[in-house]
Amino acid sequence: MDKPFTEDIIKHYLEDKLYEKRGISKEEYIKRCKEIWEQTKCKKGDYKIIIDGLYDYSKVDNTTDYNDKLVTNHLKNKKKEDKLECHCLVLLKWDNGELKEVSGDESSSRNLEDPLEPEERPYLFALFDVLGFKALHADVGTTRLYHIYKKLIDKVTSKESFSTLQTFNEPEVAWTMVGNMPLRHHYFSDTIIVWTPLLPEFISPFCARCADIICESILMGLPLRGAISNGSAILNKNKGVFLGSPIIEAARVESQQNWIGVSFCPSSTETHFQLSLHPDLLVQNYTEHFKSVKGFNKCISLMTLDWPKRARERKLDDTIIQQLQNLKSKAPVDKQEYYEQTLSFVQHSLNNNDWYKNCKLIVPKPLETIIKVTLINGDEVEGTLPDFAFKDREYFEQYFLLIPKENIELVKNFTFEKQSFNLETLSRIMYVIPKRAIARQQLFRVKQPTEKNLSKELKENAQRISGT
Repeated sequence: MDKPFTEDIIKHYLEDKLYEKRGISKEEYIKRCKEIWEQTKCKKGDYKIIIDGLYDYSKVDNTTDYNDKLVTNHLKNKKKEDKLECHCLVLLKWDNGELKEVSGDESSSRNLEDPLEPEERPYLFALFDVLGFKALHADVGTTRLYHIYKKLIDKVTSKESFSTLQTFNEPEVAWTMVGNMPLRHHYFSDTIIVWTPLLPEFISPFCARCADIICESILMGLPLRGAISNGSAILNKNKGVFLGSPIIEAARVESQQNWIGVSFCPSSTETHFQLSLHPDLLVQNYTEHFKSVKGFNKCISLMTLDWPKRARERKLDDTIIQQLQNLKSKAPVDKQEYYEQTLSFVQHSLNNNDWYKNCKLIVPKPLETIIKVTLINGDEVEGTLPDFAFKDREYFEQYFLLIPKENIELVKNFTFEKQSFNLETLSRIMYVIPKRAIARQQLFRVKQPTEKNLSKELKENAQRISGT
């Protein structure tokens, strides 16, 4: 059943008095909006939005917590016209590795509230550690530190939900979504954790909120170091139960960094996560802030949260740089490296602003795109993803399947739905890799050669061929 029309749906249009621009009364404008609302029929589970051609959609950037700007930039640049439109929007889900619409029955059953009793569910998770907590305690004492810390916690946890407007692009269709992301939080000692259900529409907003948290902590003089993970966990604030692999993974990655900022955990390199994460929130191939280790570092995902870009968008970058320099001047000599690394990353982010616009997005289509997986021991294996879903959920959650190139044609001829396969059978024709053994998957974006770089490469090849 369609949601009934209310004036609250067009509240921002009424506040801007768009009816006066049309030379009609407020009541006539409301009636006109109601008519197109009721005339627009959506599928069960979809929801509606009214677009007014006279509205200044640049205002949405300031009224929405997270906006990927794909739709609003289009509406801002569109010629203003006396036109009212009503559109149907959808909910999305991951299904067999692809983004698909949620049916009406499924949407009505989606429960985003925390369970009353401890229950294992898939979550987005972030862990933050307060830097300099011990030194600050020794400097200002327990009572003063408590008030500073409480102020930080209040700021970090001030949002119980995060308003969103974003678009998912697929080859044949684009889905636009508006909504609110529920945001849960808890803290103990010098550690802060935040989480939300693991859904495609929550990934970018959640990461944007994590970026905001870093900015807010720096401005308050109590900076944070963190990590973002995802997976199955029990997160129940009421019962005080926090268990699961995302917590363990985030704690390990967080402790491996020498700076103020956030790194993505290896779990974030999974295909569905990367395809739902807007590249504005990501810097790839940056590892300068990780502690030195012997051999392969299984904590590195090559994905770093681009919180400085979020700061620039919010016009906070100059103030944050000044605060970082101020905090560095007060820090112990052995801790100044943290601030130097952070300031270097701020500059790196600026130098590589919009990096992905010069990159090609590689979508690993089943049995088409060759991808590379790096194992914890440093070994690399190449292959393609199978074009079927592993029906046994227990196996699906534990193993990553990859078909070697030489077996692609063989696998294509199988009808998996009609045959029963166990792990032993599958392992004869493809890699069956325990997920815990995977350090990272390749990033699905590769830099496109510019004309300048291409000319340089051609020249070098020519010299190599001629022997000069």
